Formats: sequence, structure tokens, C-alpha cells
Amino acid sequence: MERHGPILAASHHLLAARARDRLLARLSDNQQALLDAAAQLKSALDANQRLAPAAEWLLDNFYLVEEQVRTAKRH
Repeated sequence: MERHGPILAASHHLLAARARDRLLARLSDNQQALLDAAAQLKSALDANQRLAPAAEWLLDNFYLVEEQVRTAKRH
């Protein structure tokens, strides 16, 4: 690890100019993907299709995900 660290660090290059902040744009894209997924899961549930436990968790806790997105956008 001691020898690998400097090699790894040397392979990273910093830009002189500040990179444009794309976090909020990516957050909006991810929010839309989550909304689309939730809508598809709701449709599957309405059609009496079985959902994976992770899908059930997302539907049950979607309000928490939305709250975190709102918090991130606000701050």
C-alpha cells in the first residue's frame, strides 16, 4: 500500500480551472429516474404482480427518498 499510494496519486490530474458544478442537474435526473421507477412499481402492484423486497421497500419508503432530494436541493 505504501508503494502503491504515490503511483495512484500521480495518476490523478487536477484541473487548473474550477469544474462546473453538475450536482443539482444530476440530482434532478436521478429524481426523475426514481419517480419513473416508482410509477412503474405502482402499476405493477396495481396489476397484482409480485414485487421484489427492494421494490416494496422503495414504494414503502419513497417519501423518505423524496424528502432527502428536497433537502439536498434546498441546501
